[in-house]
Amino acid sequence: MKKWKLHQLVPPGVDGEKHADRIYTGLLLSLILSLMGFAFRMYIGWQQYHSYVQVFPDTRMDDFYAMTIFPLLYVSIFFGFVLISFAAVILAISYYRSFSQGSEALYLMHRLPDRWELARRCLALPLITIGLCALCVLLLTLVFFGIYLLITPNEVSVLEQLQGLASHMYLLFIPAIFT
Repeated sequence: MKKWKLHQLVPPGVDGEKHADRIYTGLLLSLILSLMGFAFRMYIGWQQYHSYVQVFPDTRMDDFYAMTIFPLLYVSIFFGFVLISFAAVILAISYYRSFSQGSEALYLMHRLPDRWELARRCLALPLITIGLCALCVLLLTLVFFGIYLLITPNEVSVLEQLQGLASHMYLLFIPAIFT
């Protein structure tokens, strides 16, 4: 399998390292925002739980009163990764449009012996970015859900939490103003 260098994955004349650095910075900022959002919302949920226990100490807790289900508690913590993915789509479009500038570069790209050269140069970095965003979201969801289950009181059913996670997963990706 051929190993590609970064300058072979972007259009000619584009500084691939600069674009990769910006993508890594965006991913890092999205990760930091997700961690901060998780910690902040976990603290609020924990405070609500303790205030409920102090007011109603003798009642049995269920998942509606003890702690909010995971996706409802963490609305939009992954929105930064969604924005990075949209930016990657825009980057792919701008890479493709860069070939239509100049002396018919798009026509010349189609005449090359490697017919995938144009697609590779336009889509490689954006697809890698979207893949990294998806991987980060998957790993963070597993870590956050594990921490949530460890901190959540024993009265809350794990099965109900998993059902809530499956049915409300989309809430993790939209801005809070739409919920």
